[in-house]
Amino acid sequence: MISINFTMLRSLYLVFTICFFMVNGGYAQQKLIKPVVVKPDEPFGLVFNHNGDLSFASANPAEAEKLLKKTVDYIHSLEVKTLVYSVGVSSDVLYYPTKIASTVGWRVTKEEQQNKLLKTRVENARACIATGMDAVKIAGLQAKKNNMLFIPSLTMNDSRFTTDPQNSAYTSKFWLDNSNLTIKSAPNAFKKEYANLLDYTHETVRNHRLQVIFEVIDRNKGNIDGFELDFNRVQTLFPEGKTQASLITEMIKKIREKLDINAKLQGKPMYLFVRIPSSEEACKQTGLDIETWMKQGLVNMVSPSQLMTLAQDMPIQNLIAKAHQYKVKVYPTLMPKSNFRVPLKPSLPTLGLNLRIGSQTATLEEMLTAAVNYRQMGADGLYLFNYSIGDFPQDLYRLAAEINSKGISPVDRVFTVTKTAYNDNLQPSYSYTKQLPLKMQSANASLSIYIGELPTSSPYPLTRCLLRLGVRNFADAPKLLLNGKPLQVLHIEDHAISPRIAQVADGSQKTIIYKIDEPTLIKLGNNKVEIIAENATLTDLEIAYGYMTNLSYMVRGVADTKLNQPITGTPAPLIKWDTSSKPTPKPKEIEEEP
Repeated sequence: MISINFTMLRSLYLVFTICFFMVNGGYAQQKLIKPVVVKPDEPFGLVFNHNGDLSFASANPAEAEKLLKKTVDYIHSLEVKTLVYSVGVSSDVLYYPTKIASTVGWRVTKEEQQNKLLKTRVENARACIATGMDAVKIAGLQAKKNNMLFIPSLTMNDSRFTTDPQNSAYTSKFWLDNSNLTIKSAPNAFKKEYANLLDYTHETVRNHRLQVIFEVIDRNKGNIDGFELDFNRVQTLFPEGKTQASLITEMIKKIREKLDINAKLQGKPMYLFVRIPSSEEACKQTGLDIETWMKQGLVNMVSPSQLMTLAQDMPIQNLIAKAHQYKVKVYPTLMPKSNFRVPLKPSLPTLGLNLRIGSQTATLEEMLTAAVNYRQMGADGLYLFNYSIGDFPQDLYRLAAEINSKGISPVDRVFTVTKTAYNDNLQPSYSYTKQLPLKMQSANASLSIYIGELPTSSPYPLTRCLLRLGVRNFADAPKLLLNGKPLQVLHIEDHAISPRIAQVADGSQKTIIYKIDEPTLIKLGNNKVEIIAENATLTDLEIAYGYMTNLSYMVRGVADTKLNQPITGTPAPLIKWDTSSKPTPKPKEIEEEP
């Protein structure tokens, strides 16, 4: 009898359990979100920063919300694991109904009336936020539905408003009420407008920033996985000569404490990201004590970054070593913008030398080579910043796929000596001192180029192994040595002289292509390039690998896989500018604000 009752009870228990999970399992499929799966060696996967400029693509809130969700879905389709989302168009003008700062469109300004695109964006935001639309919350919820980590981000001292604060759409009420709390004496001599940035010496300024950050955390408690502080927009927090790093560290501690409280409430980790200048010296000059933050366990990830352009050689090896000592991840930033140059395409018959000079769009080869370099330096992952997604570009799929595959697919490499951009050559540099452009003061110059991958590492046949030198004001091909070995010239290309080139100091007038017939000359890490060319100006230095990747051609014996064959055909002439009746156009970089 006892045995029968026990069996009956066990059967009833099983039936009840099955019914319970059938009912609640369906509910879970509809309501619950699967936990984010991250790899131990790369916990944040591919990180993508959305600056929020498409938060209000329509003045109709319902339509704007649908479009914003689609944007997040598109980012997820790139196999992005972590979405970083800017909470405002500037540090104090935000994309949600804030009670601490100002909202986008909080006042009608002269700037928006004079700029059609800006006016549309501001009016859309004004209409949507008036109904209570919270773009940050919508993006966060959609990110969680797509099983992504979601990290809101705040630019810590954005400079967009500084040229004309009284009339700028990016100026906040807090700034207008506290314009006496500005830096006044900017450490960046090239940008006098930075004197209008708020001064972190003042407790009122620091507390205001903290209140904004805490408000975002409180409004999005369950949707977020942490917070990001973007110190790269811009790298000026204190007046010249009056940096107080301890004040910023105290802020970091308070933010860490706030995240830890939320972590306990939500039952999951809360990460603190920081975007920082591209060198440790620049961080110190800004007032960022990165090592203390890492040592005390205040931050989980640091992302060294240029201000505006792609770099392949940020000096971050020492930073990476320190970060790993303290179990902090390093994710260098990749950007889609480059300096003015003739892009080198090693697999094209013309090497791309027929492409118009003045292009500032980084090529896939350049961006992926940057990824290769930083992985060789020991970086834990990569961070995509400032990539336009307004038209859901298809080329981003290949970039993301190549990064996620860690170089499995066949892509040529173009290793580049990063050139100066946006006055980062002026001392003290807010970035790191660049080698190019270089006006030679004597007959000899020596440059260093970082190589993160050997040309023989690919299984595909190597068909091009070349060095490109860009020069100005020099008639012949300079003598050149790579790691002590002289290289022979393969091709010389004279670029059409145009007003655009003449205005840009780093625009090459001539390209000389040298053959590297002994690929074993190249070594991992820094490679020495010696140039003998008196009074020349050096503008570009690149090493490129081209591979035969068409397996069908190889099988049929169509492909020529010999190394460094002569360039066939003549590159098409570059477009010459007609200046007879039109004013000389200014390069975009000169006009653009960060």
